[in-house]
Amino acid sequence: MDGVTDMGGELPINPSGGVIATNCIGATALLRTAEAAVQIMGRGGKKQVPDVKTAMASGFGGCFWSDVTILRAANLNREEVGMTNQGVDLLR
Repeated sequence: MDGVTDMGGELPINPSGGVIATNCIGATALLRTAEAAVQIMGRGGKKQVPDVKTAMASGFGGCFWSDVTILRAANLNREEVGMTNQGVDLLR
């Protein structure tokens, strides 16, 4: 499995570097979800994984809670969902 989870691999993991590289432990789930959304929108910059259609974010906490969120790109017309060059506006 050498290289499979690297940025150029078949299943890239933690394009941002993960919790140790990006945030305090308390914000883990929220930031991982935001990162997944940024990847799906294609706005990851140097850390963008090519052709992302589905992303998973997970978090865990000290009180033995955990969560998993799966985000998937919608196949909608950009005008239908209020997308602009500046980002995503509220859905109309």
